Parts: sequence; C-alpha cells; structure tokens
Amino acid sequence: MANKLSAIDELTRSAHRHLDEQDECYYFREYTAHAGYQFSDTNQLIFNFKKPMDKKSNHREWQYKEKAIETIAKMFSPYAKYFADNQFILVPIPPSKPIGHPEYDDRVVRMLRSIQPNQNLDIRELVVTRQERQSFHDGGQRLSPRDLKKLLTINQDEVTDVQEHPFAIIDDVLTTGSNFKAVSMLLRETFPGVGIAGFFVARCVFSE
Repeated sequence: MANKLSAIDELTRSAHRHLDEQDECYYFREYTAHAGYQFSDTNQLIFNFKKPMDKKSNHREWQYKEKAIETIAKMFSPYAKYFADNQFILVPIPPSKPIGHPEYDDRVVRMLRSIQPNQNLDIRELVVTRQERQSFHDGGQRLSPRDLKKLLTINQDEVTDVQEHPFAIIDDVLTTGSNFKAVSMLLRETFPGVGIAGFFVARCVFSE
C-alpha cells in the first residue's frame, strides 16, 4: 500500500466537523470506524498501534504494537527531511492519561523517535494532559475542542526556542478534529502567530 500524504480538502473536510478551511491537515490512509480489526490493513494497523498499556506483559500481544510503531515510523520516514528542512517542532497530540499514569501511552512519541533517517528531528511533548479522561477509542465521551483544551497544559520543560518554528501536530487518527483543534488553540494562545499543520496516520471514514 502506498504511503503518500494526502491533504484534507473541500471534499473531505466536512467529514471532520471541527475542522475549518484554515486548518491544514494531512493523512496517509483511511480508517473505517465500527468495522472491526479485520476490515482492512489500516484498521489492523490502528488497532495494534492503540493496544493498551496493560498488554505490555503479554509478549504475544505487545509485539503487534511494537510492529505497528515501526510500520508507522516508516510511513513518516520519507518526510523526515521536509520536517527538518522547515524546522518543524513535532508535537504529539497527548494521550488521554497524563505522564506518570500507569496507562499513559507514549506510542506517538516512540514512533516519531523511530523515524529514520532521524535528521535531528525536534520532537517535543510540548502539550500534555493535566487531567485524565477515558479515551474515545475505548468508548469515552467525545468532547468539544474547548472542553478538551481545559484538560491540557503546556509542558514548560519543553519550552525553549519555540517562537521561530512552525508546529507539526502528529496523531494516529483524525476523527472529528477535536483533539487537533484543542491542541492548536492552546499552542496559538501560548505562541501567537505560530504556523501549525496536522499530520495523521489515517482519517476516519464510516462504512455505508
């Protein structure tokens, strides 16, 4: 399967209701909601990538998560030079649990750090979760961007030489766009005038 980024445009934007024409977002594949693990290679990849942390003690299960991290890193690898040349700060959308929580999942950070060639990519957990919630993937309530933003905060340990660089917000699945908008709003409030683009493994579609 080809791994080339496509842009969210006027034909696809309406499927992600929190996005507007000012939002610049890209994706590799399409993930089909409510279709199950075996529906497609992309569904399988996303399910494996999202395997919860309590599976870590089960080697048979955990190896699939590790393989998914490696596969997705290879998808992003051809774009490493683009990110480096344009001096992007790569900002993972934070998971539903805060750093230090037993269920905290750093899969997006680990994937970004696995990109080869690394090109000295500037990867920062600049936005972090300050109040835990149930993840959407596990049946949690879908919150508005403004409500989600209230659960996030800027990681002050990562704020160094930020103003001059654009942000690439990275996540696995673009569904409503709520997470992307929440992180974007927080970054724009903190660093006015900053450039922002979103990059996703897949965008969510619904089977007919």
